[in-house]
Parts: sequence; C-alpha cells; structure tokens
Amino acid sequence: MINLLFQLQDTLKTYELKETIITSSAIKSSPISYSQVNKDEISKLYTFFDVPYLLSRTPNLFFYSDAGNGLNYNYIKIRGFSDKYISALINDIPTNDIESGDIYWIDYPDILSSASYIQVQRGIGYAPYGISAIGGVINVVGFKFLEISKTSIFSGYGSYRTFRFTSEYSSNNIYARFSKMKTDGYREKSWSDLYSYYIALRKSSKNSITTIVFHGGNEYTHLAYKGIDTITLKQNRRYNPLSFDDETDLFFRPHYELHQENFIGNLYIKNIIYAIIGNGRFRQKRNGSWQEYFYELWNDPIGKTKFNLVRERWVNEGDYGYIPRISYISNNYEFSLGANFIYHKSEHYGLILWADSLPSCCREPNRKYYYYNLDKVVANAYLQLILKPTNKLKILTTYLNAYNQSKFYNYYPRGIEYNVSYFFPSPRFGINYDINENLSLFLNTSLNSREPGTREIYDAQYPYWNDPKYDFENCSNNNCSNPRKKPENVRSFEIGARYLRNKFNFDFNVYYMNFRDALVFGGKVIDGIPILTNAGIVEYKGIELSLNVPIYKFLNLYSSFSYSNNKYIDFKGEDWNGQFDYSGNVVAGYPNYLIYLSLDFNYKSLTIIFEERGVGKQFIDPSNRFTIEPYFITNTIFNYEFKNFQLKGGIYNVFNKIYNQFGYISDSNEPLFIPAAERNFFLGLGLNF
Repeated sequence: MINLLFQLQDTLKTYELKETIITSSAIKSSPISYSQVNKDEISKLYTFFDVPYLLSRTPNLFFYSDAGNGLNYNYIKIRGFSDKYISALINDIPTNDIESGDIYWIDYPDILSSASYIQVQRGIGYAPYGISAIGGVINVVGFKFLEISKTSIFSGYGSYRTFRFTSEYSSNNIYARFSKMKTDGYREKSWSDLYSYYIALRKSSKNSITTIVFHGGNEYTHLAYKGIDTITLKQNRRYNPLSFDDETDLFFRPHYELHQENFIGNLYIKNIIYAIIGNGRFRQKRNGSWQEYFYELWNDPIGKTKFNLVRERWVNEGDYGYIPRISYISNNYEFSLGANFIYHKSEHYGLILWADSLPSCCREPNRKYYYYNLDKVVANAYLQLILKPTNKLKILTTYLNAYNQSKFYNYYPRGIEYNVSYFFPSPRFGINYDINENLSLFLNTSLNSREPGTREIYDAQYPYWNDPKYDFENCSNNNCSNPRKKPENVRSFEIGARYLRNKFNFDFNVYYMNFRDALVFGGKVIDGIPILTNAGIVEYKGIELSLNVPIYKFLNLYSSFSYSNNKYIDFKGEDWNGQFDYSGNVVAGYPNYLIYLSLDFNYKSLTIIFEERGVGKQFIDPSNRFTIEPYFITNTIFNYEFKNFQLKGGIYNVFNKIYNQFGYISDSNEPLFIPAAERNFFLGLGLNF
C-alpha cells in the first residue's frame, strides 16, 4: 500500500500523522497500480451500502450482493480474483478470515462512517501484512480525528425498509461512533439487522503517537446466497430459495488494537498489537439421511432413512497479532524491516436443534454431529529498500518470507488429524521514473504464492461425504499429510504511466499474471461458498485506466475503465460428468470489462453526482455455456448542507434496469442467478453540533 511504502517522505519534516499523509509527489512516484478514496469522496457517495459497493468505482473491481441491494453478504473481486486472494486491512490490521481467506464485510457495518480514507492496490500486494495478496490489497483507515470537536447524528430511510442511524463524536484525540442499520433486502427473506461501534483514543507528543482502538459489530442476517433459475426469474425474481424463516447467520467479531508510533531523527518505529475475537453461527433447515449426521449409522442399512432437520454450525475463534516495523529515511534511500505474527485458535462444531425423526441411538438434545479444532500460526518477515539514485528515479525492492502452519485435531466423527506447513519466498521489484513534474512511468514484477484454505484442504463440515483419502496423499492411522490441493504460484508483470497536474490526473497500466496450480471457480457453490478446483495454468491480463477532469470550477468528471482477458491455458480433468478440457476458455465469474463514469456538480452547499456503471459479459462456469449479459446502471446521489443540517440521498438504478449480478451452475448443471435490485432510493437527514 502507498501509505505503508512512502508515507515517510523526505519533504515531510514535521512529526504529524505520517500514516495518513499522502502527498502528490508520493502518489506520482509509486511504481504500483492503486486507487485512493478520500474522506470527502466517502462522505459524498456513502449512504447505506457496504465497502464493496463504494470501491466498485475504482478500476477493475467488481462486487455483488446476496440481498441485491448492497447490504447482507457482499463479495468483491479484483482483476478476476475473489476475496480469498485480496488482503483486506482495517487500520493496517488483517481482517480476512485466516482459515479461508474470505472477507466478511458484513461484520463491519457502517465502517465507512469512520473511514478517513481507503486505498486499493491492484495485483500482487506490496503491503506485507495479512494473507498472500495476489488480486490486491484494500486498506480502510479509520483514524477520523478532528482539530475542532464535533458531534453529528445521521438518520435515513430507503427502499426495502432500509434504515441507518449513525451518531459520532470527534475531537483532536477522541473519536467515537455508534450505528444501527436494518434492511429487508431486495430479495425475499434477505433482511439484515446490524449494529456497530468504533472508539479511538489518541495521545500524541513531539516524537510519538499512541492510539487505542476498539471497534466491532453484531450482524444478524437471513441468508440469501442461493440463486434462482431462469423460469423463476420471470415469475418472481425476488424469490429466495432459502425460505425457512430462521435460515439465519449471527456473528460478532470485535477488534482490540494498540498502535504505537515513534519518530527518532530519521527513524520511524511502529508497533501494532491486536486481538480479533469471533463468535457466531449459521442456522439452516435441511433434509438428508441419518447416516450423514450420525456416525453410528454410517454402515447400517437403517442409516439411509430420510429426515428433515434444523442444524447450526458454530465457530468460536481468536486472532492474536503483532506487527512491528522500523524504517530509516534519508534523502537517497529508505530502508524498512518488518514482520507480521498471528496466532489463530478456533473451535468448530455442528448441532442438530430439531428433527422430524431421530434414530434411537441419537436422541440427546443439541447433539453435535461434528466438531474439530484448528490452530494456525502465521509468521511473515520482510525487508524493503527504496533507492533514489536521482530526483527522477525511484527503485523499490521488497523481499518477503511467508510461513504458516495449520494444525487440525480433535475431529469427530472421523478422528483424523493433520499438521501442514508452508513456506513461501516472495520477491517484488518496481521502478518509477519521473519524466517531468507531471508525468511518470512505472513498472513492477513480482512472485507470490498462496496456500490452500482450510476447507480447500479438507472440508470437515461434511464428514460423511468427504473421505480424507480423496483430499490427502497419505492418511495412515488417521494422521494425514500431503494435501492434494497444491499451493498456487503466480508471476506478474505490469507497466504503466501516470499524469498528475493540479486536479487533473490520468492513470494507465497493462498487466500480465501467470498462475501455476491455480485454484479456480469451478462454477458450483456450496452454502454460498464458490467451490474451487485446481487448474494447471491460468493467465490473467488486461488494461486499466482512470481519469479525473475538472471541467469547470463546479463540475468534475471522473471515469475508470478496465478490460480483462482471463483464460484457462491448461485446465483438464475429470468430474462427475466425465472428462473435460476447458483449456482456452474464459475464466468464469468475472466480467470482461468494467466502466464507471461520474459527473459531479458542486455549487456552494449542493453536490449532485450522476453515476453510470457498466458491467461486461460474464461466463458463469468454466465450460462457458452460460452467461450473464452486459448491463449499464444509472445512479443519482445528492448532498445538501445548510448551516448545521445535512440532507443526503440517492436514487439507484434510475431507469429500473432488470439484470443479474452473479451466477453459477447447480448440481444438475443448470444455470442459477443472483438478481440485483430494481429502482430504489435512500434519503437521510444529518445534524452537526
């Protein structure tokens, strides 16, 4: 990330909050592809939706929502890579689920109200924290302190009974927020009931800054991850196949953070200590056979008896981390050493709450039909050197060693254990050359790797169906080793240009990424989670550009565009349907182009933003048989301030376009789709004092 690499510019000699200062020269001289959304942009654009929707204005970033209206579960992709490949940070702290790599933005409702800025880096991440960043890095920075004390209240209401209430207090050393959000969702039974809080306390002196942060939120949500077929789309496109009234998700994931910064001459020292505690469950109504849920009946003929049940899947977990870093800055070079240590401990189990019939062996209340423990250790260390041979040339080199170890144990009913470790070296190199004070050229090349996620190694939540012999090369005496899912390895290269003059800026880059042993979306989904399968070689390549043009003093044009050409180069194998060869096909689950265009009208206290979003053709499975056709959506957002009052709102999908966001194929190889909301609105009133 830019702020991690270049915040200590030699032009900044005062001991200010250097983590949040990004100068024009720093931005122009960075040899990576990135975008930044600042506090003013967030304030103008944000009404009620989650982070992915706001960031979809940046190049080559695609999102979709289970509920269809930007709340509930939201998913994000960069350059065709799902959130498993994107390192998500809040205040430089990793927030991806450490077992799967997934990002659960729903755990951070209204985090945008507390964001001072958000940075998005595309491609292999130069931020050495968190998971192996291959698709990109997103960093939400929430140190929203103000020189003058301010209290604000905002409340709004919109379509599908969407409600948001936010109260904030900010001063030089204190920031506090409490939020409540609710929505019915566009789709039937896709409601969300959310609250969140954010407290930051800062103490600063001439040479140091100490910040303590507590933030978190509770999400209670009706699940809506299943798609619907084309016939149902015509009859009732809002239909949710998860029709059980209590098909819900409940989760609480608070953060406890301590940030310490010291400035000693040319030295900058930072330490972050944190804990993230997670607790929650899914509740689902299902049908199945006794042998799927009762180990005692796996080989008993009576085990084939069918029954209906309500089950819960619980997880109790904790991430405990330490991020040290030391940097030395001179006129000719910058040198940094840093690390990232995480200890993760979790307990997983499944309960049967209710069933319409139970065998005589297994009738105890709240019976656990599976449970296991997982411990994981992550240890990353990096060295970074930025050379400045001339005023025009900057050379960036980073070498990262990444180690992680996963221990799976105490597993009922199969009793297997495994202890798997991975070690990845990751060199990264970039050059930036300033042709003049406005125009710069850059290139970078990197190597990176990613280990399979926990459920990709072995999915213990389905003990009956998942025989470990299919997931491990060796499983003797219940001690398993050598997972069949291999680590992914990627090489990337990109080159670009950046022009910056006053408020006019233009960014352009091309990239090429080559994957070996890639785990790719196979077109199917279980419980809302895309099923990944190994492909031999996959190539991701494309172009990205963004443009900002101040047309007149009260009129501004911003646009971003990307074109992606992602293909399976070597993808052969065998599934339930027999042999397949998808080599040469387009990678499923990502549009071939993305367009964003906004025209901002700013006059005195009134802001009106006209948005146009274009999404290209998507193939929803590797065979490329089924597609989602391109679509364009128009939105209008306005903001009016009068003395201490603020009126803010938006009309989304102004022309009522009927379209689908995402799709996959069913077990019977039929296409299923996640529909998007039709025309909808949101209107809110704020008060500052």
